[in-house]
Amino acid sequence: MRFQRLAKRQYRETHQKRTAIVRRQRRELETDFPLFAAEISERQLPVDQEIDQLRALHDRQQRETRTARAHGWVTARARIRAMGAPAGRTVLNYWNSRSKYPAHPEALHRLITRFERGQVKP
Repeated sequence: MRFQRLAKRQYRETHQKRTAIVRRQRRELETDFPLFAAEISERQLPVDQEIDQLRALHDRQQRETRTARAHGWVTARARIRAMGAPAGRTVLNYWNSRSKYPAHPEALHRLITRFERGQVKP
């Protein structure tokens, strides 16, 4: 079955991200809440800890995206099997050879739906 792999991307720590954190922290202290500057400065994390949190968030979001995408492929294949052998083969042949859809599970679901509605002729 035609599909496109989702590339794993590493979190990149850049100078711009570090300066953005510093700017945000300074803005919170000086502009947003100047009356509570002492309390805010106590609860603000060091830049390295915030970068570590951003890295962990990035990794978690990538895992969730990959899991959701894998679930999309599983449900699409289950829908094709539920269509029966001749119709399922027709959908797969169309998907593998003539489809102009991108090789994503959402696109395969759209194609299956269009076949079920009779909007695509084999």
